[in-house]
Amino acid sequence: MEKLTAAEIAKMTGGKIVCGNELTECVAAEIDSRRVTPHCVFFAIKGQTTDGHLYIDSAIEKGAEIIVIERPLSELSLKNAENAVFIEVISSERALGALALAYRSRYEIPFVGVTGSVGKTTTKEMIYAVLSAKYNVLKSEGNYNSETGLPLSVLNLTKKHTASVLEMGMDAAGEIDYLTRIAKPAVAVITNIGVSHIETLGSRKNILKAKLEIENGLGADGTLVLNADDDMLFGVARSLSHPIIYYGIENPCAGYRAENIRYLADKTVFTVVTPYESFEAEIKAFGKHNVLNALAAAVAGYLTGLTTAEIIKGLSNFVGEKMRQSIYEINGVTVMEDCYNASPDSMRAAFDVIKRRNEKRKTAVLADMLELGEKSPEYHFKTGVEAAKVFDTVICYGEMAKNTVNGANSVKQGCAFHCESSEQAAKMLIEKSQKGDIILFKASRGMKAEECIAKFKEGWKE
Repeated sequence: MEKLTAAEIAKMTGGKIVCGNELTECVAAEIDSRRVTPHCVFFAIKGQTTDGHLYIDSAIEKGAEIIVIERPLSELSLKNAENAVFIEVISSERALGALALAYRSRYEIPFVGVTGSVGKTTTKEMIYAVLSAKYNVLKSEGNYNSETGLPLSVLNLTKKHTASVLEMGMDAAGEIDYLTRIAKPAVAVITNIGVSHIETLGSRKNILKAKLEIENGLGADGTLVLNADDDMLFGVARSLSHPIIYYGIENPCAGYRAENIRYLADKTVFTVVTPYESFEAEIKAFGKHNVLNALAAAVAGYLTGLTTAEIIKGLSNFVGEKMRQSIYEINGVTVMEDCYNASPDSMRAAFDVIKRRNEKRKTAVLADMLELGEKSPEYHFKTGVEAAKVFDTVICYGEMAKNTVNGANSVKQGCAFHCESSEQAAKMLIEKSQKGDIILFKASRGMKAEECIAKFKEGWKE
């Protein structure tokens, strides 16, 4: 973040300085006292599980010089209040968003926004790789895609950045609207409309409506980039006010398509067909879903001024994030670690990758997919059915995963097993594994499948 004074922050957030020198400067923003660095503005946000006002003293000790509060200073029992400037606002969380919006307006550079039910993080990383062939790109790191995470990402902008790609996540309607009005992207990508968060939104139609809120922040010259292979996204053009570019593999109406897809030992190679030309591209990732993500990145590249050569170079430089379809070997067996999140769509995508592999024996360790609402048992059962078509053995843990076991055994009796814990699943996996196997670990983040992998690593010997 470039330097901002307390006076500037107060003006940008609509707050009032109630203590300290208005000329005090900061060069970073934070909401977690554990991550505070010197010359930082700390936003004391009251959340569902904790209250940032309880950690103000800790933030000041670590170097925070400006504190944004929504509780009166007189109500706070602080040890070292005299060492910081205090700005009082109505809502610290909304003040953070207001600061990010005002700060973002200082930058006339290409912004790309990415959302979708599945694949948005990988697509964001591919867009980052592509744009990096031409620009110095700021990207949202990790899971900084929320109503607090995206503003913090925006505040990481400096004069050295010449482009930005920001991921936008959501749990409810209205959240994408809030994020896109801060980011104001010139290009907005929607990867797909799945069933993630259907528990709160009720239907894919409502999820589509919530994702399309990303259009609300687009400028007059903005463009929507949509997946033509998604049944909900294809055909929404009449209800939208901005130009749309469609990409896809199966849908011949897509303007940007991938053909002649080839899966090699360490990469996927394919032909990109555009309205103007065709060219060969490659990514160090597997699965049709990742080819779709690469197409979205290619379109974003074209729209932000990259040449074809730069797009090809950027795609080849893509490196996936940890825990997202990371493939490696452990003492003679191949592991595909895909534990960051899970939904029926991402399960099918992972199964498709394994199906195309050459290993003779294939095992899946699957746990619960969370936030699927009342149809969760049905989704898990269908996932089991699909798993049985690909894997020789399916090992599951988690309450909902009992349905996955039933689904798999309905297709191939005796192929699937339920365990009471991830540790028990690891133990069974060790007993059933052989040299030359490939093993998929896939579950929602809350199921902590990485712990199952760790136990397997400890006990497995070739």
